[in-house]
Amino acid sequence: IADTQQGLLVIDTSAPTTPTEIGNYATSWALGVAVSGNYVYVTDYYDGLHVVSVTDLANPVRVAYYTTRANQIAISGFYIYISTVVGGNGMPILSFAPPQHIYLPVILKSH
Repeated sequence: IADTQQGLLVIDTSAPTTPTEIGNYATSWALGVAVSGNYVYVTDYYDGLHVVSVTDLANPVRVAYYTTRANQIAISGFYIYISTVVGGNGMPILSFAPPQHIYLPVILKSH
C-alpha cells in the first residue's frame, strides 16, 4: 500500500478480517504502487520512483531509483508508465530488465 507520509506498507491479508503490517519502506510522499514479481514500484511525489525488492516481506530493500516528481504508475511487460505531477514535462515511459536497470527510452509530451 502507498500510504503517503508512511511510504510503502507491506500488509499480510492471510486473515482478511485482521490485516497486519509486516514490513515497510519509508519514502517522502508515496502515491502509487505497482507490483511485478518480487518487486514493488513506488511513486513518490517528492522523491521519484523507487524499485523495492520484497523478497523478504518484513525487510523491503530499494534496488533502483529514478528521479522524477511522480504521481501514479502502471507496468506492462518491461515498461513502466508514470504520470507526473501538474507542470511536469510529460509522461516518462521507463524500461527495465532486470528491475535494477531502469532507463528512459521515451517521454510522451502533450501538445
